[in-house]
Amino acid sequence: MKVLIVDDDEDIRDMLRHMATRNRMKSYEAADGAEAIDILHRKGHKIQAAIIDLDMPKMNGLELLDHIKANHPNLVCALHTARDQATHPRADMIRVKPHGLSLMTDLQNLVAERQI
Repeated sequence: MKVLIVDDDEDIRDMLRHMATRNRMKSYEAADGAEAIDILHRKGHKIQAAIIDLDMPKMNGLELLDHIKANHPNLVCALHTARDQATHPRADMIRVKPHGLSLMTDLQNLVAERQI
C-alpha cells in the first residue's frame, strides 16, 4: 500500500514515514497542501491513502481534503491534529496527535474494505 503523508512538521513526517515503513507501506511526503496536490497529480493513481495534518500554512488540511475528495474520491483520508474536537464529514478518520501504529493498520483496513 502507498500512503501520502502531509504535515508541515518534518519530525512528524519522519515519525509517520517510520510507522508506514514498519507496516510495509511505501510513503510519499509533502510539507504542505500545494506540494501534496503536486504529488497527487504525478502519482495519484498509485496512492491509496493520505494522512493529512489539519493545521498547515498555505493550504490547511480541510482545503486539501476537499481537493482530494473532489479529484481522488476513492483515496482513504485520515486527518490528524492536535485538536481533540476536530470533525469533518468527508474525512474517513480523524486521529488526535500523538497516535500510535494503529493508525496505519486502520488505514490498511479501510483501503482493503474499499477494494471489496
